[in-house]
Amino acid sequence: MRRVLGFALATAAFAACDGSPAESDAGADAALDVGTPDVAVDVAADVAVEAEAGVTCGIDQVWSDMPQHLACTGLYTNFASKTTDAAALSYAPGVVLWSDGATKQRWLYLPPSTKIDTSNMDEWVFPVGTKVWKEFQIGGKRIETRIFHKSTTTTWLWTTYQWTSDETDAVRLDDGATNVVATYEIPKHDYCNTCHSGRADQLLGIEAIALSLSAAQGATLDWLSKNNKLTAPPSTTTASLPEDATGKAAAALGAMHIGCGVSCHNENVYSAANSSGFFARLPAAAVLGGTAVVTALDTYTTSANITPTGAPYSSYVPLGYKRLLPHDASKSLIVTVSGERGAGQMPPIVTHVVDTTATQEITDWINAL
Repeated sequence: MRRVLGFALATAAFAACDGSPAESDAGADAALDVGTPDVAVDVAADVAVEAEAGVTCGIDQVWSDMPQHLACTGLYTNFASKTTDAAALSYAPGVVLWSDGATKQRWLYLPPSTKIDTSNMDEWVFPVGTKVWKEFQIGGKRIETRIFHKSTTTTWLWTTYQWTSDETDAVRLDDGATNVVATYEIPKHDYCNTCHSGRADQLLGIEAIALSLSAAQGATLDWLSKNNKLTAPPSTTTASLPEDATGKAAAALGAMHIGCGVSCHNENVYSAANSSGFFARLPAAAVLGGTAVVTALDTYTTSANITPTGAPYSSYVPLGYKRLLPHDASKSLIVTVSGERGAGQMPPIVTHVVDTTATQEITDWINAL
């Protein structure tokens, strides 16, 4: 069943295309929402689709605000069987934001005949009608699915849907929930903007560096470029993270790029940690061009041998801490705050479990400097 009848032929052509994205390691099915911001069109198809799931999508639920049920957002053609549309852009970034051990599947929808504006490779601008879903699973069970939808040139709508224990429904949850499975937390609506405001156009993992790395899958930078989805395709679409003589920089820089820099610690004045002066976002042009020098990157120059400032971090100064103290991770604030949970932890919200892999990667690099 197609949510927009006018897209049936285009959808079939996309599904048959040899260049369609492959499934990710997480098993993300190819799934493209073929809905549009046109409420009248969406509702007719939604009602038919959602009868299968036992919910009804009304005009007041669809895209004037966010629907009350995930089944109404257009990700599924058959919600009961969890069948996603065959014309899908599934994707997996090459560096992944830690989510307290949850595994994730991701889908991107770009309206027909539209492209991502990549004239600034560090700040992609998405076409109106773009939708992105991210599903979180723990122990093989669906826990939540988040959606971002660009409704106008300046407006994004977003919400989170919590899955029922039998996975027969996923219902809008703007208030968030704690201790859903052990300490796992579903974020409140306002929490999402804390991180997503760090990008000029909201989306985090759909960006040049994350999609250019060898571990990226599905709708990678290379796939998007070859399939005419970018306004200004880069000359190089695959890249490796910068390395230094330690042989340990790439992993650490990747962890800080996606865990700190893309969302908060960057030069976007609206990012939550802009005022800190510590910037960990890697520059797309230098990474794609293979010209990035580790000691010249913001991640290094704004942290190495720099004294921490601001509460509660200034309290570490008498103990001999620096943001990053070369050859001593035990006195490097970056390691300490990423390796603990509580006041001053990083990331600051919605995580209650330490990302031990990333913390160890950063530790190993610093100790080797």
